Amino acid sequence: MWYTISHQGVPIGEADLDLGPEVTVGAVRPLPGYAAVQPLVRAATDALRGLGYLGAASERASDAAGRAALARGATLGRALELRDARGTLVTADFVELMEWPGAESEVTAWVRAREAPAAVPARERPAPGAAQDGARPEA
Repeated sequence: MWYTISHQGVPIGEADLDLGPEVTVGAVRPLPGYAAVQPLVRAATDALRGLGYLGAASERASDAAGRAALARGATLGRALELRDARGTLVTADFVELMEWPGAESEVTAWVRAREAPAAVPARERPAPGAAQDGARPEA
């Protein structure tokens, strides 16, 4: 299903995601608003690469600039919104973006909705012996 990713109300990308209880990864089609967050996404992705994510770690992995880039990327990930095709907000634990220049999907979204509150509250189960509509059966 396609979702729109927004930052401070500005659509920055569209992602094809199959949301489930675990982390879901999907390709993102950047929109013009993506330009505002692209430097943060690139810096955070480069810092992850420096830590050895999908490759060998570099000596720069633990420097202050790398730690700051990861912190800014995490802050951005908590500020991003996910909306469905109708524009309804989809609650998610996080929406993280990564950029892989030269890859088939240059921008990817990593989303987890496991701990997000339910969109519709659960209905209370009827007491044993109660009628289906919640009324008590006559004795």
